[in-house]
Amino acid sequence: MTRPSVIPEWASQAEKAGFSSLGSVGRIAYRGVMDTVALAAAAGATSTIGLISNIMLTTVWPAALLAKEVAGIDAVSGNRLTLGIGLGRPGGDRR
Repeated sequence: MTRPSVIPEWASQAEKAGFSSLGSVGRIAYRGVMDTVALAAAAGATSTIGLISNIMLTTVWPAALLAKEVAGIDAVSGNRLTLGIGLGRPGGDRR
């Protein structure tokens, strides 16, 4: 598991190295911080690099919370967030 404290440093180093964007990969079932936390940490440590969420499954988030968090991240980052969302299947694949 990655220590959450390294996220700002990695983001800063990626920006300094000339990367155009960085992304998050997260699911509730994975160990580590949520995508929104990782993206917020990266936003605070950078000023130009694009921020991209992996496909966030909207069915596992309260809609208002997800909307508020991603709008906040986009605002504090200067509109650098590209959001990937998916509907998924509530309760997973039950075929």
